[in-house]
Amino acid sequence: MIKSAENDEVLKLLLNASKTHRSIISSSNPVGIQNNVTFIVDLHSLGDPEDLLSDDLDAWEQTKTRAKWYLVKFTTNGEVCDVTKVEDKLYGSYEVCRRPNINKSDRSLC
Repeated sequence: MIKSAENDEVLKLLLNASKTHRSIISSSNPVGIQNNVTFIVDLHSLGDPEDLLSDDLDAWEQTKTRAKWYLVKFTTNGEVCDVTKVEDKLYGSYEVCRRPNINKSDRSLC
């Protein structure tokens, strides 16, 4: 499904997920998680997207962020087929902004 955690692969997965991998998208805030793991959450299905920053493990604090820009090519059926990083925002480009967080009460969870 995904070859690496590099932005181009992640962007491709996210843009194609609603068509090809709907079953991996969560419609609620994940709870009871005991290991570091990545989730895809449909923010539109939450009451407030900021709900992701507080869960049964207490609260989460954003540690850093940095935006990168990508141009995306689509196939005729609307699936992403190519992603190319660009140096700055261009018309039609997508912004990828990772927001890593760390748990305020257990710093080993990030």
